[in-house]
Amino acid sequence: MGLEVKEAPVATTAGRFLALQADFYSIGPSYQRTLVWRVTEMVWFTPEIGVERPVLKYLLTSAQLHAINDAREGELRMELEVTGTLP
Repeated sequence: MGLEVKEAPVATTAGRFLALQADFYSIGPSYQRTLVWRVTEMVWFTPEIGVERPVLKYLLTSAQLHAINDAREGELRMELEVTGTLP
């Protein structure tokens, strides 16, 4: 699974950053969400250099995939929730 940051605010001062938190959920019966992983990344931006746009990649282990598959009913449902904060 990958997440690419495409847009970020224009910086007016050097050294600013955007804090991104990504939560990846497996969706079970009755919309019960199970957190599979959570990660926080800092995306730096400065007027001189511009915006750093990292591609974030996350690996799911075989054990996680088996657990997700065993817990599902019907179609496999996943959810990615991304929150960005300017500190």
